[in-house]
Amino acid sequence: VFPQESFYVKTTSNSPFGRYHIHFDFTRIKTKRTLSPTLLDGTLWPRLVHLEDDLEARSLCTDIILHKLEDSLPSKIIMNGKFSAFLGLLLDRHLSPSAQRTRQNLKSRRNVMLAREHIKASYAKDITLKELADIAGLSTNYFGRMFKAHIGVSPRHYIIETRLNQAKRMLLGSDKNISEIARLVGYDNICYFSSEFRKREGISPTEFIARLIEEGE
Repeated sequence: VFPQESFYVKTTSNSPFGRYHIHFDFTRIKTKRTLSPTLLDGTLWPRLVHLEDDLEARSLCTDIILHKLEDSLPSKIIMNGKFSAFLGLLLDRHLSPSAQRTRQNLKSRRNVMLAREHIKASYAKDITLKELADIAGLSTNYFGRMFKAHIGVSPRHYIIETRLNQAKRMLLGSDKNISEIARLVGYDNICYFSSEFRKREGISPTEFIARLIEEGE
């Protein structure tokens, strides 16, 4: 049904049915996108779904427009099929409760991944939980829970793990001494570095080097 057209619906049973009015806004002009159409009572038409990040839905919309412009019988049949697929995709991916939860999980995961990349790039610096939460755009408490849910460990544990993994690489492949390596991976106190290393590896950095030398002989 196109704008201003009337339509007739007949039910196949006595069960109640729902009627939905769907408005599609395809404009790419930012100023026009802010102008929502109004309902009969004067209220703005609610915008429930945004497809900026849904490549599959956007591809279907493009195909629908292209086949509409062709204005041939085969194109109309294909367009109707594409439109049905598009509506099914909206219901399944964007409007069902499970889809809402999935989308929220994907968004929180994407935000957590941004924070994780920041840790990888800045592990030697003094990184705070608030700093990571700000990067992810989440509250500190919620970010901490989401980070552990997606990564498997707390942000603090991941920072330590990243530092010590890098320290092991340096112990294996450089001629730097332990104090210098400790400083390079973010530890000003070599005793604290050695303590964290022992907790993770079960041996001290000195013993780690000795074992490497022994295995290499």
